[in-house]
Amino acid sequence: MSVVNARDIYNLTKDKVWRLPEGKMSLKFDDGVVIETTNRATVFSWYLGVYHRMYPKTPLLARHHLGDRQIGKNTHLDILGDALFDAVDAYNGSLNMEELSLKAYQLTNEIYNDFTTRLKAYVSTITILDFLDALEHPEIKKANSEVKPTQLSIDQTYQAIGGVLKRDGELVGNTVSRMAKSGLVSMGQILQCVGPRGYLTDIDSNIFRKPVLTGYAQGVNLLYDSMIESRSASKALMFAKDPVAESEYFNRQMQLMASIVTRVHEGDCGSNEYILFKVRSSDLQKITGKYYLDETDKKLKEVRAGDRHLVGQLLKFRSPLKCKHSDSYGVCSTCYGALHKSLPLQTNVGHISATVLCEKISQNVLSTKHLDGSSKVDDFEISDYDSRYIRSESNVIDPKDGGEGGTVIKLSERLKGAKIKMTLVESQARNLSDIEYHKVEALAPSQITSLTEVAFTLENKEGFTETVTIPVSMGSRFSWLTFDALKYVKEKGWHLSSKGNYVIDLTDWDNDLPLFQLPLKHTDMVQYMKTIKRFVIHAGKPYRGPDSKTIKPVVDRKLIDFYNLISSKLSVNLVSLEIIMLSAMIRSEADRDFRLPRPVTSGELGSYDENMGFRSMGVSMAYQAQSRRLTDTRSFTIRTRPDSLFDNLLLPFPHANPRD
Repeated sequence: MSVVNARDIYNLTKDKVWRLPEGKMSLKFDDGVVIETTNRATVFSWYLGVYHRMYPKTPLLARHHLGDRQIGKNTHLDILGDALFDAVDAYNGSLNMEELSLKAYQLTNEIYNDFTTRLKAYVSTITILDFLDALEHPEIKKANSEVKPTQLSIDQTYQAIGGVLKRDGELVGNTVSRMAKSGLVSMGQILQCVGPRGYLTDIDSNIFRKPVLTGYAQGVNLLYDSMIESRSASKALMFAKDPVAESEYFNRQMQLMASIVTRVHEGDCGSNEYILFKVRSSDLQKITGKYYLDETDKKLKEVRAGDRHLVGQLLKFRSPLKCKHSDSYGVCSTCYGALHKSLPLQTNVGHISATVLCEKISQNVLSTKHLDGSSKVDDFEISDYDSRYIRSESNVIDPKDGGEGGTVIKLSERLKGAKIKMTLVESQARNLSDIEYHKVEALAPSQITSLTEVAFTLENKEGFTETVTIPVSMGSRFSWLTFDALKYVKEKGWHLSSKGNYVIDLTDWDNDLPLFQLPLKHTDMVQYMKTIKRFVIHAGKPYRGPDSKTIKPVVDRKLIDFYNLISSKLSVNLVSLEIIMLSAMIRSEADRDFRLPRPVTSGELGSYDENMGFRSMGVSMAYQAQSRRLTDTRSFTIRTRPDSLFDNLLLPFPHANPRD
């Protein structure tokens, strides 16, 4: 087989490329790499060579060709992205990104039009026979027949079935397998058909104890299975109403707050301060484009998706939270990262960052029916700060604890022998007095207390006290005191604080015993959205530290907590979360200065409500509670307000108020 210069093929006209003879071919690229491919893969790749034809100095590399890859919904975008940025580098950044992006948009439409009209004869469909063919595959049949009613067994069954469907050479010509290999259909949805349905949830997100061990292709035949499966449709109907509206309103709230970060400036502000970030394998896609300091040569390098050598390293990231650019409403492109090249001109970077996050949440709320696969109990995430006081053991099933199981929370190992008191809010422990008159074993712990957070007061050897508030819930998963804890409280008693809350001395408590229990409950997207909202709104909430002093939260730590919260269910690039966190920062709450800090490192995290009320009155009027703002004297006394695009809607004429 003769080797053909790839550029000669890429420079052909469209009609000539479509007339290339069927079969295999060998192509040589500019970097000397020779690949064996096919006529069909080359026709597809020719379209993606648009930048090479427009800008001939762009190197034509093997990764710009489809090669032996399976075409999926994002394949053309991945290859186009590589080619686009290679073109930008080849022309030293002089190319117009708007024109390049427009060409990518037009090309996507051209591919759709040409391939749907030229390949009509190859259009296939899917029938029940494809599913039966997959179900009769020996490995899939064996996996389905051996599945047990446990999450581990269901996961192993999914893994076995998915491996067969995606394996080259297996189920050739089978449409179900082709969909799995191409990624054009969610693998989770395919597994719900070919494998077991798994654990399902009720409309309140409580997980049903018994899973459905058959899938849609096999048939949901048992009455119990059919009844619990019906809850998926009920959830979809419920989420399509108020939850969708709520997610869209949350989107609006985030966009209004984040829009204060307006611009990205080309260049480097010269900041020598960094965000420390420990890289895990799952992080690479979400930190792509960030610049980090290479300790070897003391130069900044860009993180790329394939940089597996960075896993496990503690990197120093340049960050918008450490930017020293003089613009109060912008950051430099180096602190933002290489993704600044993808930002459309004249767009508000804060608005984009909020939209990137919120559109994923809204889409998942809308897609509840399609995303409602086998549900798992979500791990109880404990921040680095909270881990000084509590620890958790996930998925502990203990029927004696109310017969519901779930996750248990214990006191931290470091608190053994410490003088510690726990305060429960009275409204979350209304039935605690019942333990005085009944045997604890006869009570349902989940009916005695329903806790979202508790306060711990510690006394050190010098007699100083430290009071902290620690969350012990996850969305709608409110915890309760375990049987062991209730027995301890009954024996030791409690006293009421000046506010009527329950104060319990835990000095003699055994730290190896579970103190709190969370139910066997899945966190759905609506509850997850509420958790994110609560995090953002209360990001600047101070807490009590040693000597009972009020301490403001550390921005760096809050960013990592925010990133971990988002990454537990979504894939969002770190820089979008940094911009959202930056938009929440203020110069000084004590001085009532809610402008973005300059330098950023001199600022502090502010209150969401106060940021919305005491920044631009234009934004405040577009938000809510307009009458309260108009009757609040601070609306007229705070004059150091940042500018906003909304100002012209409120005051459509030049103003002379003191600004940044």
